[in-house]
Amino acid sequence: MSGASLAQGPGSVRPPIAAAPLDHGLFLMHLNKGREHIAAGRLAEARGCLERALRVRPGDETALDLLGRIYFKMDLRHEAFTVYRHLVQLHPEADVLHANLGILEFKEGRDDDARRRLETALLLNPANQRPRLYIGLIERRQGNLAACIRQLEAAGARALARRVRRQLDPARGETEAPAPDPAADTGPVAAVAPEETARPPIVDLAAIAAARCLEEAVDGATFGILPRSGPAGGDLLRIDLTEGVRLRPGAVARVMAQRGALRREGRPSGPMVTVIGRGRVEMAAQGTGPSRILLLRLEAGQTLTARPEAVLACDASVGMRSSRRGPWEGGAGGAGPRTAILLHGPGIAALACDPAARPIRIEGEDTLLCHGADVVCWSGELRSMAAAAHGGGLDELLGPRRGAAAPLCLAGEAQVLLDPPV
Repeated sequence: MSGASLAQGPGSVRPPIAAAPLDHGLFLMHLNKGREHIAAGRLAEARGCLERALRVRPGDETALDLLGRIYFKMDLRHEAFTVYRHLVQLHPEADVLHANLGILEFKEGRDDDARRRLETALLLNPANQRPRLYIGLIERRQGNLAACIRQLEAAGARALARRVRRQLDPARGETEAPAPDPAADTGPVAAVAPEETARPPIVDLAAIAAARCLEEAVDGATFGILPRSGPAGGDLLRIDLTEGVRLRPGAVARVMAQRGALRREGRPSGPMVTVIGRGRVEMAAQGTGPSRILLLRLEAGQTLTARPEAVLACDASVGMRSSRRGPWEGGAGGAGPRTAILLHGPGIAALACDPAARPIRIEGEDTLLCHGADVVCWSGELRSMAAAAHGGGLDELLGPRRGAAAPLCLAGEAQVLLDPPV
């Protein structure tokens, strides 16, 4: 695609940003700053820069494509629709544009429109696996599990296909359709880059720990990470509220708001409380040493199970409930907290861990031996048992145990964050 400005003619789609009469190099300045913010994960700043760039050069395709992906990630669907519909009229041959529009239709629940867009993308590029993934999710939502499995396997989403296959009753054919679960929703891709292979809905803890976004924004709150001053060191979590968040009260260091502008709502729900209004909250993980804070953006269908003291805060859109599933079960003698927090997207969550915490992926026939008390959180399908039941006596090779906790053997298909690392 070229970066030429789009002419306004009969029947053309009005660009989403109004024009400015002069350039003077402002466009490239705003565009490059927007790219820098995207690379650093600062979506709100990137959005502002790209919108300013488009006021200088309305209809520039590079800026529109970047802005469309930002709108998608920020769940601004109306704005994303406007951008991608504009681009697809200019480039009807671009399969990724049709695929991104199909994903948006899917997220809005318009399955027939989504299917047409996704099938168009496949006609344009049969090697594109992403449309097959979402066609499979549409089949699943409509109860056609056998067709869903075929599409997921063709898309390479084998783990998700196995989950759906377990819902089939061999004696009766297909069971009733499960609740809609856009489990593999990972957002749009660049219109100028190849499609990525579809992935199962496991939160990529390794990528999050490596990139470590320093700011995330959603409707109602902006989460930022700042260096913590003083001998304690580590990170400080700052939350700027415009609506509300859920947070762990024991970790709150400071609250700033005008009188009556910020208040707690209702009674505490488990270890978390809901705070609504406009203001700022600063939080720091409790402990004797420095801590690292990770901001996790959970997409629709993604879940994360964490020990309660690791969860500092989350925005109001994140679903939360107590869970007794997880790697802390199966260990004898108090292997860890018996009640965990289950978070499910979409939304943002802030977790605290040791600066040297290490994400480890378990898949296939892999097993992981560790102490249950070292598990900060996990995402995916995880099974746990006492390490002694695994055999081989390898549990005796582990380091000193915490208290009377017996080591655990973890298996399944998941990513686990260990603190401290193995």
